[in-house]
Amino acid sequence: MYKAAGKGLFLIFIGEILKLFSVVSYLSSLAVIAGGVVMIIGFLNLSKATSGYQTALMLVLANIVVSFLRMILGWVPILSGLLYIASIAISFMVVYFVCSNTGELLSNIDRNV
Repeated sequence: MYKAAGKGLFLIFIGEILKLFSVVSYLSSLAVIAGGVVMIIGFLNLSKATSGYQTALMLVLANIVVSFLRMILGWVPILSGLLYIASIAISFMVVYFVCSNTGELLSNIDRNV
């Protein structure tokens, strides 16, 4: 269980680093796609550790849909702004669920020692 969690968190970290390369214009789309795929694989590994990470995985997938809609509807300023706010809120919830579930997992280690 802990090994799957560690591997999943590491892949999420690598995915975020890959997404940093999106600032380079010719790498941006490739970096975002590669980072997203690595993050999804990381969340799949995390969901094996404890079921609480499945909520974070579902939120990541929902954020991909919201981002895709924002890309399509970007020419409508109000919708683009609302979808951007929704994406930020979903990202915040992902961080919350990852941190709270990781804290719970680590507190279980402390109890088992």
